[in-house]
Amino acid sequence: MREAASASAPGKVIIVGEHFVVRGSMAIVTAIGRRLRVTVESGGDGIVLESSMLGRHHAPLPGQGTAASVSTVLEPYMAVLRSLAARGYSVVPHRILVESKIPPRAGLGSSAASMVAYALAYSAMHGDPLSEEELYSVAMEGERIAHSRPSGVDVTIAVKGGVLAYKRGEEPVRLEQRLAGVTLLIADTGIERQTRDVVEHVLSVAESLGEASNHIYTAADVISREARGAIERGDAERLGLLMNAAQGLLSALGASSLEIETLVYRMRRAGALGSKLTGAGWGGCVIGLFREEEAESGLRSVTGDAAQAFTASMAEEGAKLETL
Repeated sequence: MREAASASAPGKVIIVGEHFVVRGSMAIVTAIGRRLRVTVESGGDGIVLESSMLGRHHAPLPGQGTAASVSTVLEPYMAVLRSLAARGYSVVPHRILVESKIPPRAGLGSSAASMVAYALAYSAMHGDPLSEEELYSVAMEGERIAHSRPSGVDVTIAVKGGVLAYKRGEEPVRLEQRLAGVTLLIADTGIERQTRDVVEHVLSVAESLGEASNHIYTAADVISREARGAIERGDAERLGLLMNAAQGLLSALGASSLEIETLVYRMRRAGALGSKLTGAGWGGCVIGLFREEEAESGLRSVTGDAAQAFTASMAEEGAKLETL
């Protein structure tokens, strides 16, 4: 066994399809050029997590302490560790160092990237890195603790990277990304929320709408299929229109907010081809599709309303081992 190993995974945005994917509709998701890195170092006392964003947390090894002694921040990591142990990896005292350029609790896949990078680094430290399929299964154990009923899309893109067409229960399809001369603008509302709370609310609204919600979900699936075609053809204007339509459906189901809508319309007035929330909603981030020459004006348009904003490339590579 090595003394240490390091791995990273990308953040993500959902271009169209969030929430609807929970009930079987298609989502289009892309890895972005912001990554999270986890370094696992053997030794010490129990399990120690250190992160500039999440603080420092300590837990005893599984079976050596009570559940009450494990913080909510560490619980997903412990679930990943139990899954690794069930696959034959030895459980040893270790330190988990998390370095991230992905804002947490913002709908950009921070927790999934963390679970994926941790599982890959820990298995690599033992000299036997997980395969993509194993990595997905192990990381999902942590995501179920973090988000209750995750669709699996965040973990999938963190593992595979690229741009994917994703339907729950089906093999994701990697898309040929032919968009040229465009970039994503990502603006964080600065409002943190629990993904599971928003998901439960949206499902409750859909149930209350009855038959009408069936038409909303059908429309969302058509939008995703059309968006897939636009990406493969390189039709950025068409993709932007579809993103705008998707935002309308998300708003109808109660996933939006005043802060989100403010950023959405500031981006559109600044020249965005399309803009919408990404992730769960209620807070988190808004994305805008901009032509590269107009991205700077887009950034200026959200200054003062966003906690932070940045541009990001699309179709970045998935999880990978890093050199220490």
